[in-house]
Amino acid sequence: MADDQLFEDLPEQDKPLPKGRGAVRLREPERRQMSMQVAALDDLVGDDHPVRAVWSFVEGLDLSALYDVIKAREGEPGHPPASPKLMLALWLWATIDGVGSARQLDRLCRDHLIYRWLCGGVSMNYHSLSNFRIAHMAVLERLLAQGVASMVDAGLVSLDTLAQDGLRVRAGAGAGSFRRRPRLDEGYQPSNYLVDGGFTKNEAIEWAHANGIKVWCPPAQTKHGTDPYAPKKGDGVGVADWRERMKSDDGKAFYRLRCEHECINAHARRMGLRQLSLRGKIKARIHLLWFAVAHNMMRFFALHAKAQAA
Repeated sequence: MADDQLFEDLPEQDKPLPKGRGAVRLREPERRQMSMQVAALDDLVGDDHPVRAVWSFVEGLDLSALYDVIKAREGEPGHPPASPKLMLALWLWATIDGVGSARQLDRLCRDHLIYRWLCGGVSMNYHSLSNFRIAHMAVLERLLAQGVASMVDAGLVSLDTLAQDGLRVRAGAGAGSFRRRPRLDEGYQPSNYLVDGGFTKNEAIEWAHANGIKVWCPPAQTKHGTDPYAPKKGDGVGVADWRERMKSDDGKAFYRLRCEHECINAHARRMGLRQLSLRGKIKARIHLLWFAVAHNMMRFFALHAKAQAA
């Protein structure tokens, strides 16, 4: 113990530096230093940033229905609102970015470079953003239909084969709200319908066969371990044809196309589709329309780029 205290009062000795070398020189961050920066917002966002494609997409849309209801006109009093084109672009980009709150989007419009670039100096508030989000269901439905029609017309997609898969989304409603389902009286009938296995009834397969629709769905495994593809007594023409198709190697290979639909669900999860933040059937439909329009827009970009490369 005595030895430990012999030299405790001696001053600290600096480590001798190697001969011929000075102290280390580094560039350390200095965040309190005053500086002036002059730059245009457009120069801060790369030319290949996907937000530019979103803005170009919105600029090419027919939004006359949104402009016709604006009351602020030249020569008349009233505060001018934000451009509908800007509001649409903000919510499309926010949907892609997984932003589902008007308050969060309002903060991003002040603090985040990409959202500030979209705004271009136009101030935002969450009331206007929230109101715009739920006020134009008819416009969103038209954009969704026109978007699909445009991709079909351009040869990017085909409606001849339809795949269906479910996605569980928590809703702000009671279980009793989902006991009834509206009946679809009209709609495009595909030639091929790919659905999940184990849920299709023989009656539905017969109805589809009678209407020229081929159902592609693996049969459920039997309790006794018998061949589910083997013909059974009472099978109609449609069910017999379905068993024969699904038994073949070509049928199994064709059914594997349904896995592509899983990517859509994965994209929806990535964009934050886990819980509906809006209450009521109409608002819930609007919420889903934003996701559908945003997803189809991104698929259009990807398919168009692929077609151009080819």
